[in-house]
Amino acid sequence: MVDDRRLALSTACEAAEAFCVGTGASVAPAGSITVSGQRYVFNDGQVGEITKEVLNALLDIQLERTPDRFNWLYDTFGQV
Repeated sequence: MVDDRRLALSTACEAAEAFCVGTGASVAPAGSITVSGQRYVFNDGQVGEITKEVLNALLDIQLERTPDRFNWLYDTFGQV
């Protein structure tokens, strides 16, 4: 389930892991963020398990290893 809302910076800095998503970014892990000179490290700077699961789920859809329940895929050549 996705919860798309604004998040207080203090809440984000307490997260166990973090990642960015987007059309160009796909799923990109965030090892840390720095705010006013204070560095906050997520998951010891390593890729977290949730990040891996989200990335693998997206890749499975993109590579058609699993059904696209969200209708995200678009065949630009009209062959499917």
